[in-house]
Amino acid sequence: SEDGLVVLGRGLGWLGLLASFVRFYGDVDNGYAASLDETTQQQQQQYQQPPSSESASNNPQRRKPPLVFVLNLRDNERKILLSTLSSWGMPPSQLPRIITNESGQNDERSALYARGGVFVITSRILIVDLLTGAANAKNIEGMLVAHAERVCGEKSIEAFILRIFRSQRYYMNSIGGYGNGAPPSRGFVKAFTDNPSSLVSGFARVDKILKSLQVQRLYLYPRFHESVAEELEARPPDVMELHQPLSDDMKRIQHNLAAAIRACLR
Repeated sequence: SEDGLVVLGRGLGWLGLLASFVRFYGDVDNGYAASLDETTQQQQQQYQQPPSSESASNNPQRRKPPLVFVLNLRDNERKILLSTLSSWGMPPSQLPRIITNESGQNDERSALYARGGVFVITSRILIVDLLTGAANAKNIEGMLVAHAERVCGEKSIEAFILRIFRSQRYYMNSIGGYGNGAPPSRGFVKAFTDNPSSLVSGFARVDKILKSLQVQRLYLYPRFHESVAEELEARPPDVMELHQPLSDDMKRIQHNLAAAIRACLR
């Protein structure tokens, strides 16, 4: 539930973790949208407001999925993400939509965003849509950022996107743009990386990345982390050792190399 940067050890499956978040936000029946309905009901009871006649919590058919953007994925990672979600049985209607430069003009993309859902989008398109108003920050629930180690400094497009997103949400909250009596939402930002070595290069790089991501929490999960180690020990890998026999020429080369090494050591 907290914003932050998740740092996994190499090979621990960060893309599978990202896919879990995508499924959670894309599932309108049992995911984020359903939990949001329960929170809305609790807030209405807290502020003693009568439930709305158009409340989506009373009619699951009218429940709208949240608008979530996935940033910084490579082309092959997008395909793996869709394949993973499909193998998990996610309905095609809830799968994330890929937005590229072939996805139409601003008006067409704005109509897509208005329906809600998870969108895997390129950074260049999203920054244009934010600045032109095709993507309204008020309607964006949050951002999922892959390869967070590359989001650092003023030259990063992703850092600029997150800064625009946070600043627009802050402005809307300050002018009371939500007006339902409930506490305002800043929108979430969750970032992922499995390249911990890049976080220690340079001066205070972790602080710079966290600042660029607009988050404060850092979650570290190396291989020796207790929960990770228990999971790996419960499912040990199958190791197969193969021996390639040497040919006669290889054996002669090996013998001559050993003789040369022994002569040098003397």
